[in-house]
Amino acid sequence: MPVLHRYTNLAATIHLLQTRQITLLNPATWDDRNDAYFMAEYKRHKKAETVLALCFTAQNETYHHWRVFSHGTDGVRLEFDREPLVAAFKSQPDVGVRCRVRHAKRMAVKQTRLEAIKARFCADCGSKKYPAMPRAQNAR
Repeated sequence: MPVLHRYTNLAATIHLLQTRQITLLNPATWDDRNDAYFMAEYKRHKKAETVLALCFTAQNETYHHWRVFSHGTDGVRLEFDREPLVAAFKSQPDVGVRCRVRHAKRMAVKQTRLEAIKARFCADCGSKKYPAMPRAQNAR
C-alpha cells in the first residue's frame, strides 16, 4: 500500500498518538516563505477567514524534510497508509485535500495572481475549506 510521510517533532507525535487527531497548522508560521506566500495568496483569493494545512510527502527522505519539518533533535517521521489517511481527511465536512502540489518559485511565476495560485494548488481532490483537527487514521 502506498504511504505518506509526515516529518514533525516528538511533542506533535505524542499529541497525535494520545488524541488520534492531526493538528493542522497556520502556514504563516512556516519556515518555507515560498509556501507561506502562496498559502496567503490562496487565503486572500478565497476570502477565507482561516486556512490551515499540513504537508506530507511520498518522496524518499531528504535533509530538507528533516531540517524544515522536524526542528531540533526530536525529529520524528510518521508513516501513514495513503488511502485511509486521504479518506479520513475527505470524510471531514470542511477539509480540503490536495493530492499533489507542484512547487513553483514565487519569482519564477510570471502569470496573474490567480494563475499563480492555480500553479501552486494544481490538484484538488476535495472541498476547499480548512478547519482545525481531523481525526488521524492508521498512524504507524
